[in-house]
Amino acid sequence: MLSFVAPQSLGELAAVLTAGSGCWMISGGTDRLIAPAALPRSGVILDLSRLAGLDRIALAEGRLALGAGVTVARLANDALVA
Repeated sequence: MLSFVAPQSLGELAAVLTAGSGCWMISGGTDRLIAPAALPRSGVILDLSRLAGLDRIALAEGRLALGAGVTVARLANDALVA
């Protein structure tokens, strides 16, 4: 059976990952969700798009740090980048 989980914290993410089910991680992934043949038959679809911190944009020691979940639209409109 296939299930869907959208953790909002690292603790929730760790709980899913340590449960031992096969995970398919997405952050968006709408192109996959509309193509059922591309989905796994069992395990967990793990949506990382709501995970706090992955959308972070910060300036640290003169370098721009981007979280893995930063979208191009957010990057283009962020005050630190402009």
